[in-house]
Amino acid sequence: MGATLAERMATLETEVARLQRRIEGSNGEKPRGWKSIVGIFTDDPDFEEAVRFGSEYREFLWPESVFGGSGADARSTDRQAS
Repeated sequence: MGATLAERMATLETEVARLQRRIEGSNGEKPRGWKSIVGIFTDDPDFEEAVRFGSEYREFLWPESVFGGSGADARSTDRQAS
């Protein structure tokens, strides 16, 4: 014979709870554009390492000593002065 009424109710309650968690806070709409990815790398050590590698690579390509300053501000200033 099929599931009892209590078993069927438990299954339904579990499924309703799962669906509510899925849409909670979004008002039924998914974020669009850049908002859909905001925060996905928060506290991600691999992302932090990638950012560090990128910084090191940029410093390798454009050392501070070449431009007489530090960072992108000095580079853009030097280019404008030329």
